[in-house]
Amino acid sequence: MKCFYCKSNKTHVINSRKINTTSSVWRRRKCLSCEEVFTTEESIATSSFFVIKKNRTRKRFVYEKLFLSIFIATSQTKKVDIGDSSLLAKTITHEVLHDLSMLRSTLFSSKEIICMVYKKLLKRNKSAAFLYGVYSPYRIKVLHSNGFLKDIQ
Repeated sequence: MKCFYCKSNKTHVINSRKINTTSSVWRRRKCLSCEEVFTTEESIATSSFFVIKKNRTRKRFVYEKLFLSIFIATSQTKKVDIGDSSLLAKTITHEVLHDLSMLRSTLFSSKEIICMVYKKLLKRNKSAAFLYGVYSPYRIKVLHSNGFLKDIQ
């Protein structure tokens, strides 16, 4: 990261914190050249992610599409507050984005993303995970008769 003051590339991270509401990281940095201290907020660039669809076409990753699919699955269960569903969908979306960024790749299959979401939903809300699996484009190949995915371990 370049220093805002002297444009040097030599900086040191003093403090770093994950921002809970987004998939961003807040960092306090110190320039090793001019010794000025400055703050940065870094986030995942999802515009560089691509998804390989079921018909083998490549599409640019759309954050809102992933969020909405999770939100629909979480809000369809009984006695659910829409705000809680939204927060859960946002949390899982950010976790999936973080996991995707850790893979050091920019090309992912739809099935890979669906399985990641399913695993995360299964830990928090089994009925929402079932609904998410039922509505996924891979439901015929990956769902057992009892509603749980075959290829997820």
